[in-house]
Amino acid sequence: MMAMDLIADFAGNVWKAIGVELVIFGVTICVALAVRITSHGHSAKPTKKLARKSVDTEDEKNEAKTWTQKKAGMGAAGGWRDSAAKAATSNAQTASSQGVAKREPWQLVDDIFSLVQNHPGQRSTGQVLQLYSLLRRFLGLVADNNMQSMDDEKTVTIAEATQHTRQSAVDLYSTLVHCAVRSGQCHIVERLVDDMVQLSVTRSCAFYESTMKQLAGQKHYRLALNIYDRLCADGLEPSAVTCSCLVSFATEIGEHKRALHFFDKLSSMTTPSIRAYMTVLRVHAQQQDWTSSLFILRDMQKRGILLDSLTLNVVLATGVATDNLVEADGLLADADSMGRRIADVVSYNTIIKGYARLGDVAATSKCLERMRKRGLSPNSITFNTMMDAAVRGPNPSDSWDILKEMRQSGFSADKFTCSILIKGLAKQPTAAHVQAAMDLLQDAGNNCDSMLKSTLYHGVLDAASQASDDVLVMQIVSRMRQQNIALNESATKRLRERTGRSSAPGLG
Repeated sequence: MMAMDLIADFAGNVWKAIGVELVIFGVTICVALAVRITSHGHSAKPTKKLARKSVDTEDEKNEAKTWTQKKAGMGAAGGWRDSAAKAATSNAQTASSQGVAKREPWQLVDDIFSLVQNHPGQRSTGQVLQLYSLLRRFLGLVADNNMQSMDDEKTVTIAEATQHTRQSAVDLYSTLVHCAVRSGQCHIVERLVDDMVQLSVTRSCAFYESTMKQLAGQKHYRLALNIYDRLCADGLEPSAVTCSCLVSFATEIGEHKRALHFFDKLSSMTTPSIRAYMTVLRVHAQQQDWTSSLFILRDMQKRGILLDSLTLNVVLATGVATDNLVEADGLLADADSMGRRIADVVSYNTIIKGYARLGDVAATSKCLERMRKRGLSPNSITFNTMMDAAVRGPNPSDSWDILKEMRQSGFSADKFTCSILIKGLAKQPTAAHVQAAMDLLQDAGNNCDSMLKSTLYHGVLDAASQASDDVLVMQIVSRMRQQNIALNESATKRLRERTGRSSAPGLG
């Protein structure tokens, strides 16, 4: 009986010990389960979403990659590769992240307008063009055997693509043109117009004129003229403002005949602006057309446009360049007879230049007198041109008298003065003029670069040699050494022959 009691007491103690452990273990299990359930409740949904996003992103990347690869082969038939393949490649990752490959056509249109309105930057323009490259597939504009087209049920009209937006199809293409120009992909513009034609989207005159203006703003004048040709093909007529701009566009790319055509069209519509008149006058100047230049000037007077000195000077320069000096001088006289002063110093210098080419010193002097009577003061160009006339004339020594008058008028000799006077020494070299030329170089030589200075000193040295003045020759050689100007081979040879010595004076 005692043994049984001992066993019972032992079993009771064991049960108590095990029971405590079981309770502790059970509590631990319950707490762990509670924590796990709570954690699972918070994390199960994001985990599922993350997994779904990962799958979707991978699908989108694969589809965008396939689209980019297909895009590269579209140039043969559709011609779109040249216009959007670059944008498609550079924006493939962005397109994938936004999931644009799976968006509906109207969503792509909505995204285009949203990007332009909410993110008006350089980067968004490329994304807009990428979105449009995808939209083209829905619109049935992809015409390439290497590219899988959309299923027939997925092809939509442009009206259907834009029906959920407040913008029209014209607004869409106007936006696309703006993005193409802004992103530097102006070559896309003509492709966009082609798409508009294929989709029967109305192209208004305002659309064409806005497009031309944007292209010209980027100096794509030839593309602007191509757009004008499409405007004409649609049976539209440009406004007077556009015609005025077209005159400048054609002039910029050297299509003078076309520029004159646009000006004639403009003239038939309205009185051209002074800018248009100036542009066409410069065209006539380049074509050496004095008759047409004079006609334009008279037309300006007939239409009551106030002439200015710039307009007059362009026409005068054309007359002088085309050897119509007498008529040009008469035009200058007509301008002087007007109550309002038009002619300026440039006007008179232009006519003086014409007489200088003929070596007519007397005529240049008369022009100088007329200039002063009109209250205009000559400038250094006036005197240099008159010196050139004297050098070309029968008495080159008169140029030195003009130099004296130039200095009395408060002007200093410059490099042009030196070149003109020293050129004249070769005709009538005298010791006095050679000495004067040396003094002139001493005073104004710093205005000449090293090459010109060497040329001028050698010219004076040649004149001194012709004048048979050995003292002047040695002075010039000495001056050249001081200026670190080396004698050229011909000068050295002449000096050796002249002195009969093994070396030229002042050398060695």
